Amino acid sequence: MFNSNLGYYNFFKLNRGLTNPIINLTNNIGLTEAETQEDIWQLFNNFLCSEIENEIFRPEEPIRVFGKLEGDKIIRKHIKQELKRRNSKTVQLAKTLALKNNNGRLKCECCNFDFVDFYGQLGMNFIECHHKIHISTGERITKIEDLALVCSNCHRMLHRRLEDGNYHEIETLKKIIMDNKGQ
Repeated sequence: MFNSNLGYYNFFKLNRGLTNPIINLTNNIGLTEAETQEDIWQLFNNFLCSEIENEIFRPEEPIRVFGKLEGDKIIRKHIKQELKRRNSKTVQLAKTLALKNNNGRLKCECCNFDFVDFYGQLGMNFIECHHKIHISTGERITKIEDLALVCSNCHRMLHRRLEDGNYHEIETLKKIIMDNKGQ
């Protein structure tokens, strides 16, 4: 049996069922739209009749769609849910203590990025807060020690799923950063 999905394409589009336009196809290996188009063509090419192969519309460049539907009810519901689960008082206390301990500066606990050094006044008192114990694990009391103050880039990397399904911890991300700085 032929399986056209090698595991890196998502043929399903939320609230729309199965889709077939290549432009709607997402992949988790970083292919561009043109590369996706070529890969899909190669996957299915052997299953097409050779007589009609040249008759199939195959544009040189992918057809562009200038915009996507965003801000739907599911996203708004998710954001509201996240805001309900979080306790901003604990986060604010963590930031206040960090400001006190770092001479009025907030630096990323992973890479040491300082928003004020880079953005000037605009970066004053700005930093993101990462919950070391993911909120999705359930209800609990969050202590300041359960939080990490990190820059936006490190925060995204902390939430990026690894091959084994786990996530980086602050210390493992610090090690990667230090190892890459040494190169």
